[in-house]
Amino acid sequence: MPHLGQELHACQAHAAGAETLADLYVGTCSAGAADGDFVPSSTLPKYAPDTVIQSTHIDISLDFSEIEHKRAKAQIVHTFANTCKSNASLQRGVLSTVKLNGVGFLEMAVKGDGLASWTYDGEHVCLHWDAPFAPEEKRDVSLTYKIEQPIIGLCFEVPTKEYPDRALHAITDLESERCRYWLACIDFPVVRTTLKFNLRAPSDMHAIANGAFVGTTDHDDNSKTTEWALDTPCPSYLICFAVGRFEEVVDEEVNGIPVKYYAPKGTPHDDMRRLWGKTPAMMRWLPKKVGMEFPWPKYYQIASPHVGGAMENISFVTWGQRLLMDENYASDRQLELDSVNIHEMAHTYFGDLLVIRHFEHVWLKESWATYMQACYLEDNVSKDEADFEMLGNAEYYIAETGRYMRPMVTRTYDVSWNMFDMHTYPGGAWRIHMLRKLLGDEAFWDGVQSYVRMYRTQVVETDEFRRCLEKASGLNLVRFFDQWFYSKGFPQMKGTFDFSQDKKQVSITLEQTQVDKAKSIGLFDCTVEIEVTDADNKTYTGHVVFQSDNESSKSTLVLPIGKAKPVMVRVDPGNKLLFSLEMSTGEDVLVNTAKGADDVPNRVWAYKELITRNGSYPALNKVREAVLAEKFYGVRIKVANALGKSKTKGAIKVLLEMLKADTDPRVTSFIINALHVRDEDVRDALIEYIKRKNLSYRTHASALEGLGLQRHPDDVKLLLSIAQDDSQIGQHAWVRSAALRALGKTRDPAAFEYLLTRLAPGKEPEDARPAVIAAIATAAQWQQPTGVRTAIELLVEYLHDDAPNVRLACIAHLCSPALEAHDAAPSILATRPLWDPRDWNKVTRAVSSLRSTPSFGPGGASAKLRELMKSVEEMEAKIRKLEDKDRERDAQEKAVVKE
Repeated sequence: MPHLGQELHACQAHAAGAETLADLYVGTCSAGAADGDFVPSSTLPKYAPDTVIQSTHIDISLDFSEIEHKRAKAQIVHTFANTCKSNASLQRGVLSTVKLNGVGFLEMAVKGDGLASWTYDGEHVCLHWDAPFAPEEKRDVSLTYKIEQPIIGLCFEVPTKEYPDRALHAITDLESERCRYWLACIDFPVVRTTLKFNLRAPSDMHAIANGAFVGTTDHDDNSKTTEWALDTPCPSYLICFAVGRFEEVVDEEVNGIPVKYYAPKGTPHDDMRRLWGKTPAMMRWLPKKVGMEFPWPKYYQIASPHVGGAMENISFVTWGQRLLMDENYASDRQLELDSVNIHEMAHTYFGDLLVIRHFEHVWLKESWATYMQACYLEDNVSKDEADFEMLGNAEYYIAETGRYMRPMVTRTYDVSWNMFDMHTYPGGAWRIHMLRKLLGDEAFWDGVQSYVRMYRTQVVETDEFRRCLEKASGLNLVRFFDQWFYSKGFPQMKGTFDFSQDKKQVSITLEQTQVDKAKSIGLFDCTVEIEVTDADNKTYTGHVVFQSDNESSKSTLVLPIGKAKPVMVRVDPGNKLLFSLEMSTGEDVLVNTAKGADDVPNRVWAYKELITRNGSYPALNKVREAVLAEKFYGVRIKVANALGKSKTKGAIKVLLEMLKADTDPRVTSFIINALHVRDEDVRDALIEYIKRKNLSYRTHASALEGLGLQRHPDDVKLLLSIAQDDSQIGQHAWVRSAALRALGKTRDPAAFEYLLTRLAPGKEPEDARPAVIAAIATAAQWQQPTGVRTAIELLVEYLHDDAPNVRLACIAHLCSPALEAHDAAPSILATRPLWDPRDWNKVTRAVSSLRSTPSFGPGGASAKLRELMKSVEEMEAKIRKLEDKDRERDAQEKAVVKE
């Protein structure tokens, strides 16, 4: 499953609202945790289950004749086997009992070879034999039951009166422990089975599953049974099928492997090809990289509104429907979603063919898939794109360490889904990248290819990968893995830069500031390359070396140079190390580095230093001059983000010039996001921008929200007209959602009253309903005297809505301090039957956080918050006015000097 990468991820989360309980957890993860750590202090380590008696094959027969009622009939046959060659040291119970996960099944019946008894408590099926399994003995057990409206795992899309255009279908979405909601199985990755599917459904429906197509049998009742078989052992979370009415696109075969794409009936085929069209080329590139032929009998992909992100199920990848792209959407998303495509395909080897033993080793699949995105960009697009990808990876990982730090490999986590975080995706990708740079390409890829060949179709752990790299390189990597995988943190450096004209040398001192023995964060062994260029265009290179054995957190490089002064510095020019750096080198050196550094990370670093630590008008003028000439779009994005965090009048001026000059929609949405500040010049620019034709959805959406923030009475009418214009909905309701959120940000009473009428099903596109909730919650606190109470009552009403994203958005906003909805806590907790128990702790933490905030009565805290927000806004406005006066004075003084 992918991390969608860099600023896009934040932009999506903002546009769509909280989508999963994991999204809600991001905002509440510190509640109840020790020192803001990864898990509550009471959490115990998690371990993989025993595998003495395990399922080795499953026949799965499902009847979807009542699919429109969200029901299915199941007949499941497990082949259990004793995998132990000797029983001498094993207790009798281990050899005669099996516990299956299975949640919420109806009319359960079980029979099997020699089975003495069985029980089912709604969560587990316990099987017991009187006679223990002999070594390598196999026994079959058949389970029949009904599945009806499962809360997760197996998702049904059914047309309704409000949304009649839904394409009827059922589809699975199982990571990390959700197979148990439709399949009685051992729902942990260490247990892997071969599979056979018999899917019975109406004859006009597709039925697709893992593995190879076997055949179809027609029945007299206008139904058919479709059979699929997978001969490769598969963990439960990678099992997948879809039954329903789909569009089908057939692409070219790759080395005899069929490639097809599916999406809900009515989806334009061009949209499907935009999303998946590079698949055949990727299938040719990837096997060469990992040194093994593509192992699956087919490679199919499918989109559904019930899939979050994308999921790497063996031979049958599932995607969220909102990732489909029309021509407009592709204008600024194509490359990002190509990266998601290769991410999921990389799981073919890292996660599917080589399965993690348990969740502490999840980096072996998700970090690898994330890193292969950068490798794909490096080989098929450009080095700048790969470096930009890795820069974004570093930023996302480092941002998360501000909330908590954990080792990459840890058994102590609350629920398995918590391991799918920014430590695992981008943080782990960086550790793989550092190993590659440490070993060199030849030894690294030799070790990787040996690892894939050696452990194909097996379960893997971290040390097995380490040993393969050690064998290929001859290096002892134990210390590296101890520091980077089994310990917390990363090098956080502060630096000093000094040039001595007399000594003709540059002195650079770096200090690792992260060391904290109380938090078990240590010193990292690393070598930081430094490159200095002088005014004669001569380059000098040296290294700052840290060794944990001497326990010194400081290290100095003295670099002799020629007579000319240094004009540019690059730190880690080869992009080999994960670290953060604060170092002032002087304005001229930073400007030259921003303009002239060959690599993306150093240009971005120099810009950020100029903006965040210099920030003067002269420095910002130099930033403006440089960034307007910057050719790589990714650097312009990073500059816009840094300017947006500054929010000074000078930064706003540079952003406005960037907006006028930049025509790349990949950049302009971030420029406009950075301009989300109340300012007359910003308002004028946004109004003019919205008038442009052929805006991308994301830039249009961002501009609308920025306009809403201006809170100008004249803009409400414009925003309302767009919110009511069905020609401006935008694919996946991007524009409509933004217009609704913008109305909430205006704080206008008439806009609030309009928003209150838009939450009922059918009033807005389904994808826009979470935006309605966000807008209502935003505007409510400014509506007196009853606005907050009205909003709370409405959100409580929709806590049991059929749409999970609506329910979750209600929970997220009811738990926010702004509404202070203390009395909604019981209603929130009453939704527990609608959620996966393994994720329920995220809701309870959110409610706990809500209850822990002081109660001032409905809207009481909101009043205090409003006063604080007004004070902040007034202070920012005063600062910008003072900046304008300073700028005018500076201009007058310069004019006098010239005269």
